Amino acid sequence: VATDSTTTQMQIVNVSNPASLSIVASVATGNSQKGVSVAVNNSGTRAYLVTGYSAGVKDFFVIDTSSKSGTLSPIGAGYSTGGMVPKGVALATGNRAIIVGTGGSSQYVVLSVDNELAPTTCATLAITNGAYDVATVLKSNGYAYSYIVTGDTNAELKMILGGDGGQHSSSGTFVSSAFDAGYATSFNRLSYTAAVPVNTTLQFQVAVANAVSGACTGASYTYLGPDGTTGTYFTTAGPVPVRTSGSYVNPGRCFKYKAYFTSSDPSQTPVLYDATVSYSP
Repeated sequence: VATDSTTTQMQIVNVSNPASLSIVASVATGNSQKGVSVAVNNSGTRAYLVTGYSAGVKDFFVIDTSSKSGTLSPIGAGYSTGGMVPKGVALATGNRAIIVGTGGSSQYVVLSVDNELAPTTCATLAITNGAYDVATVLKSNGYAYSYIVTGDTNAELKMILGGDGGQHSSSGTFVSSAFDAGYATSFNRLSYTAAVPVNTTLQFQVAVANAVSGACTGASYTYLGPDGTTGTYFTTAGPVPVRTSGSYVNPGRCFKYKAYFTSSDPSQTPVLYDATVSYSP
């Protein structure tokens, strides 16, 4: 929660026992302004806090909330809205924050928080009578919408289409192109080079098939893990399963692999640099 305090602008409250709530962590921004509003990412590892405005001081802060105890500090020096008095903050995607407020030249500001040490302005919009709160919706096609409550006498609720903000995706897959050995051969071992940061995973499955009409493009591929079943995955280099019947056949002529990426941290992603399969004539 954001607090009406000039020294402890945010608190984390343990609500696991509704009959006995307790403050377990606090944040001091050091700008001597009151806390106004806070937004939290889906994983609970980041909080985005806005405070009151004062010339020459920052009023937007990113806080690492991975640890939810003790005294927490903002990441970096923060960001200044430059004259707008913040009233609300929301996350549009994993790497975009929206601040609304009154005063200044822009009352709607979109920030990129890709670099948490130094957030930057992506877009601004003037709202003549100011904006007092904001909520966001991210559709499955990647487009973000924000709903703002303004000080207008008519049509106080407005909807803004923000477009594709490069949203964070928690998972994804990559399917390789088919490798054509030119003849039926035994595929032996899968190996790869990758970077897998904390809070991310990278897994693989492989497929071997016979050519159709002399080509691998029309082959039917079934992806298997190291034990030869569809429910397991390679997490390290290992031998390619052998099977002599069905849609997966090894020895075979055609080879593909599928990589599965996951990340619970919007600032981290696994990276696959290359993959290699060995085979015997």
